[in-house]
Amino acid sequence: SLILGAKATALVKQDKLSEAWVLFEEAKATDPEGPNGKAIWRYGVRVAGRPLRAVLPDGSALNGKELGENLSRDHATFSMSSSQHDNPEFHGSLFSGPSSPSGFAFHTGSEKDAHIVIDLHGECEVRALLITNRESSRDRAESLTLWSSIDGKEWQKQWQAKEVLSSWDIFLEQPVKARFLKVGLDRKTPEFFHLNAVDIYGKRS
Repeated sequence: SLILGAKATALVKQDKLSEAWVLFEEAKATDPEGPNGKAIWRYGVRVAGRPLRAVLPDGSALNGKELGENLSRDHATFSMSSSQHDNPEFHGSLFSGPSSPSGFAFHTGSEKDAHIVIDLHGECEVRALLITNRESSRDRAESLTLWSSIDGKEWQKQWQAKEVLSSWDIFLEQPVKARFLKVGLDRKTPEFFHLNAVDIYGKRS
């Protein structure tokens, strides 16, 4: 376990997180109940698992639920209702990797019903989402809402936040068939819209 952990740590320093994560998982399997195995696993989760969106944060209400796979990490793309104050260099951090240094992955202009449309590039059975708010200016996410669509034209409202939080654990009691998800503000007064991360879980058709 210690040898595997050392190899994994070396890969992390080379920014080879995917390869490192495989070794951290092997280290845990080698010593699942021992102090070394547990310590290496906790470290691996922090430096590789969470940046890769391979594990959920501690305390997430989604832990222990049947979520399926991460649908957004390797396949999804998104478009924005507007792009004022936006930096495309940060877009990749919405679905994978560590958080953007700016604290947000995208940034719309101040507008009514600001939103993004996420394309999963194939019809999926969506079961859950983990949406991470921007730490600063969090109140701008008031009225955060989720819509789904098969064709990107007809939309069905699936969820709305009851309060502003640092993140929202959204578990859909009935899985939703969708290719497109719209995440945005359901308000008629202009506001900026920005999020740190969106992770979508479920099953590909």
